[in-house]
Amino acid sequence: MLEATSYRYEVMQPKQRTLANTGAQAIRIKQMQGRNDPWDPEQVEDEFIEAMEQQLKRETKINQRANWDDKCQLKTEYKRIKAGESIVRGEMHIAAKCLVEVRRAALKRLLEAEMAQYTEELNANGKTFHKQRI
Repeated sequence: MLEATSYRYEVMQPKQRTLANTGAQAIRIKQMQGRNDPWDPEQVEDEFIEAMEQQLKRETKINQRANWDDKCQLKTEYKRIKAGESIVRGEMHIAAKCLVEVRRAALKRLLEAEMAQYTEELNANGKTFHKQRI
């Protein structure tokens, strides 16, 4: 489109008589008319690019939210696993303590039974264990 065209018949407000105002308004009118032209290839391309940018922003936002959700799920799963491991470690510690107590009790019973047997054998022979009193 040529910029050197005459704008004297395209005035929005006919009361203004100055040539500078008339020319500037005519340029603004042409620009506004050019924007509203549905067949203008530049306008169609600009609108397409703008629509694609908006779509890209929406998809980027959705992808960021999805990534954030995935990271949150991974973190909570990791924390759940760690908490489970901690519980298992505690249970294993308690089980080890219980096992030690059970083995001690069994050993004590065994020693008491052996002591009773030895005492009985010594009594049969007329002997005893020497118990020192303090």
